[in-house]
This record gives sequence, C-alpha cells and structure tokens, in this order.
Amino acid sequence: MRGRNLIAASAAFCLATVLIAGPAAPLPAAQADPDAPSLPLVEVPVLGLGQDTGYPSVQGGGTDGVHGYAVLLRRTADGDVTRLLRYTLPSGDSPADAAAVKALDYPLQEPGDVMNWLGHGNDIAYDPFRDRLVLTLFGGTNDVAEKPDNHRRLVGFVDPVDLRPQPDAVTGEAVRELAANAFSLCYEPSRQIFAAQRSTKLDFYNNDFSPVKVGKGKSLAIGTLEGTAQGIDCDSDYIYILRWLPDDDTTRIHVFNWQGTLMATYEGGDGEAEHIFHNPVDGSFYLGVDTPGQGGELRRLEDFHVTVSFDPNGGSGEMVSTGWLTGLAITVPTNQFTFSDHRFSGWRLIRDEDGDVQYRDPQTASNTGFYKIGKGPAGWEPALYGDADSIVVPGGCGGVTLRAQWGSVPAPAPSPTSAPPPAAEPAAPRSPSGPLIASGLIFLSVLLAVGVSIAVVRHRRPQAKPQRDLP
Repeated sequence: MRGRNLIAASAAFCLATVLIAGPAAPLPAAQADPDAPSLPLVEVPVLGLGQDTGYPSVQGGGTDGVHGYAVLLRRTADGDVTRLLRYTLPSGDSPADAAAVKALDYPLQEPGDVMNWLGHGNDIAYDPFRDRLVLTLFGGTNDVAEKPDNHRRLVGFVDPVDLRPQPDAVTGEAVRELAANAFSLCYEPSRQIFAAQRSTKLDFYNNDFSPVKVGKGKSLAIGTLEGTAQGIDCDSDYIYILRWLPDDDTTRIHVFNWQGTLMATYEGGDGEAEHIFHNPVDGSFYLGVDTPGQGGELRRLEDFHVTVSFDPNGGSGEMVSTGWLTGLAITVPTNQFTFSDHRFSGWRLIRDEDGDVQYRDPQTASNTGFYKIGKGPAGWEPALYGDADSIVVPGGCGGVTLRAQWGSVPAPAPSPTSAPPPAAEPAAPRSPSGPLIASGLIFLSVLLAVGVSIAVVRHRRPQAKPQRDLP
C-alpha cells in the first residue's frame, strides 16, 4: 500500500431495519438465498477515463488503494491496441485527478500482429505482497481464428509504477498460463487468494497461481448469470460479479459469499460497466463504464457499502471494523469485549457523521430513525440489538458504529448465619441377638454341666473292700 485515501460520504438521513431472527441457512453453491434482495444501484460519475485520447473504450480496471488503473482500447483494421492508464483516486474533498496520470501505450509489437501484449486487458487485480498488477490478457482481436489457443488462460504481470511488463521473480516470465480460462479476476489479501471468473464458475489460485481449495473445492459454481460477463471484485466477505444487460443497457452486480450463496443482486445505471473495484482504505466501490464514442467514465457507487465500527464503551478488547452491504440483512457479530463487574446487554447503533442514535417504534420494529439521544419521537426507544439479531444495513450514512451497552453486575447477597446443628447423642450399645445369644446359652450350659460333673466326682467316697480271716 503506497498511502492512505479517505473519502467523506454524507446524507440527510439513513434507515435501518432490525429482524429478530437468525440469518437464512447457507445454501448449496450456485443457488440463491431465497431472501436475497434485489436492490437499486446508484452511480455517481467522478472521472472521465480516456476521453479525447484516441482510445474511446475502457476495459479492465483496479486499484492499489491510492491509484486507479484502467485499460483503454482502440480498434484498428490490423488489430486492437491498448493504453494502460494510472490515475489518482478521490481523497477527502479532493476529486479524482486524471491530469496527474501516467499512461503507456501497448501497440502491435510486430508487423502482422493482431494482438498487443495486453490483449483486451479485461480486468486488473493488485497483488500487495509482490507489488504488481495482474491482468487477464484476453485476446485483443475480434478474429477468433487469429487468437492463440490459450489466450483465455493468460495473465500478465505489470509494474504499477512504470506500467511495463514485470517478469516474475521465480519464473522470470511476465506471462503465466492458468489451469482454466479467466475472463476476469480479483485478489483477496487476507486469504491470499486470486478468484478468476469463467463462464459459470470461479476458480481459486494461490500467490503462485497454483489451484487452491476454498471451502469444498478449487472451483465454485455460480450458475448461468444473465448478461455479458465483465469484471469481478472481492473482499474478505463477498465476491462481486459484474454483468451488463445490453438489451436494457443496465448493470447488475451479483454478490456471492465465499461458500457460493448468492446474497443479493444490485441493478441500475446506464452504459456498459466493464470493471468493478473497491478502495481497501475507505471501502468505496467504483465502476469503470464504457460510454461508446465518448470514452470511459469512473463512477462511484452510492449507498452500496457502509463501514461498521465497534465501540467497547468502557470495556476492553478489540473488534475489527468491517464493511456491510446496504439493504442486506447482516447478523450482528458476537460481542468480544469484556468489562469487569458488568454484564453485556446489547448494541446501540450510532450514525458516525453526527453521533445520532437509532430509535425504534416499539409497536413496529421496522419503523426506525436516527435522533439525538433523548430526542426521539414520543414512545420510541433507542434500538438495542442482541448478538443473535440481524440488521438491514443503513444506506447514506457513510459509516455507523455499534456501541456496546453494559449493565452492572449486583454484588452477591451475604448468606444468612445458621445456628450450629445440635450435637448428636451417643448411640446406644447394640445388644446381642439371634445366633450370638444362642451360642452364648449353649456355652453356659456346657460350662454348667462340666462344673456339676467335677463337683460330683470330688465328693463321691470309695466303697470299703470285705475283710478276709488270716490263717
């Protein structure tokens, strides 16, 4: 990241709805959440891309957080030529600056070539770990017979400073062939994963462009989406897939989670939207729109994304700010803060731009508004969200904060003093019974009999023998 870029967004009011229910259960890949909303898309032009330069069409685009990058295209009789453009994104009150740009033309390299090195440059992703742009080098000619067989699988590496091809430090090559077609791609730095789009699938690659498993597989089915496939974008929560509907001349953004569930679809605007990206510094989303004959145009998406911060409100701990999509019901994260001798009781929703608190009509939960504390309508109360609740994210706020609410934990009541239990009386000696008594009686009888016998013997006198006469 070469710097920080902040953007201010404001609105007179914003609304939010609480749904006292858990989120819909995840569905298999290539299916939609039955509650996935279809929402309007509001585009605000901020910068012309390639206007009055001789390159009347815009193709792929992306950002490194400070600069935006775009591929401009001009068709010729011999083949297509391109220009790679670097411009300055909006910062605070400063508008996007197309004057402070660097541009590098990619002409046909040799006589007879029908492709320049960038091809169409259908999409651009920024790899912050290797500080390089990665482009899908989709064939740069309308003549299918002249395109190399593998042109749909090629990506090229470009230095973001001089905009020239940058050889890979490992392979020494500035072009890499992927395992499958890649019309467009994005990079998610927290996962360190590239997501590449082909007709009905997304393929996942690591930093070395080896296929890698995400969830259940190395590819994710997204089904057949109506319209012309254009660019994609991704963050830690969602993958944003861009489609242009030529019959209606309008744009659709299909938002999938990383498990393959379609979470929401946004539609609106005019012109052929070619690429989509978000500024990782302030969360703003942009479209690069092709306006035939007039060049390209960079447009910021309004009320599409809101930054949500978390305030411990006296507690301690850390919860990382996140981005939520407007109009999409999001489950409130579980509280990670702690506060000694306090009990967590829920979250208050605070609007960042003015500090107003969201109030809710107790009679109708969906009837809400932001007011100064104590200034809500009669009978309304500050909304309180539990960890299991869902919020339909407010739009037009620029940012909101979930502020933890705490209640004091009462001190435990002292236990009553109890009298000591009475001393136990000594147990009465157990009297012999049963066989013991019988044995004792027999023993005494034997002793008595023996004693009587001895006495009789001792007191019996011997009988005198008869005398005989002497001769």
